[in-house]
Amino acid sequence: MPNDPTLGELARVLADFRADVRDDFTAINTRLDTFVLRDVYAADRAALEFRLARMEREAEAARAAARTAIYGCIGAVLASVLAGIVLAVLLKGGR
Repeated sequence: MPNDPTLGELARVLADFRADVRDDFTAINTRLDTFVLRDVYAADRAALEFRLARMEREAEAARAAARTAIYGCIGAVLASVLAGIVLAVLLKGGR
């Protein structure tokens, strides 16, 4: 049994192993601090989807308002042109 390690060598190996394991757990704990919990992620995702749906509704309402304004402007121009034509015909026919 001349190749068997001594108690001092075993103690050093175990101390090194403990230090390595402690360092590994410290590294794992620091990495876990950077992750987000699944519940927090799901809540954030739901809030994001709610905001996106609201923005899409607002964009559609803005498009509808713009469409209405454009139709109103076109109608006003056409009404002005038609009124001008009617006045021209009436004034010319009255002379």
